[in-house]
Amino acid sequence: MTIDLDSRVGFQLGGIVDIPLFNGFYIQPGLFVTSRGASLGEGKFHDEGKYYDYETKISPIYLNIPVLASFRGDVCDWCNLQFNVGPYIGVGLGGKVKTPDEGVTVKFPFFGESAVNEPRGDMSRFDMGLSFGVGATFIKHWYVGFQYDMGLTNIALDNHEMRGTKVHNGNFAIQVGYNF
Repeated sequence: MTIDLDSRVGFQLGGIVDIPLFNGFYIQPGLFVTSRGASLGEGKFHDEGKYYDYETKISPIYLNIPVLASFRGDVCDWCNLQFNVGPYIGVGLGGKVKTPDEGVTVKFPFFGESAVNEPRGDMSRFDMGLSFGVGATFIKHWYVGFQYDMGLTNIALDNHEMRGTKVHNGNFAIQVGYNF
């Protein structure tokens, strides 16, 4: 089963270390706290003469550890263009699912397996994937870039609730930073 989710805005906070290997080629290990999220089923539904808003909101938070290969080239004296690619590992730190139930919003944890009278999102905390990015450094310190994280791991637990369901993370980030 495939679930079609709409993207939500989140945040990414962290840092990288530039390790030069040779002219124009660097390795960038990093550590980021990243919020991801999605929404599902925006609209209204009718139940016994009442109309309810319906939108499930999913907001997990991950600790991501990327190790990127960075290829760089000078465009001019004050601008450097770079292309980044490499794997990342993500560990779920927390997060919530908010969903309507008979006109009341119900909140429960995103990670973990549901039990009787204890709903959870039925998602694994482990994620792994590839990061792709492009950016520019201006005046040797200011960085602006775009990055996409493509999850390769199915994070849906293989239990009675999620059997056969595939859920993969995807995250687009606009990055602004300062290089020391």
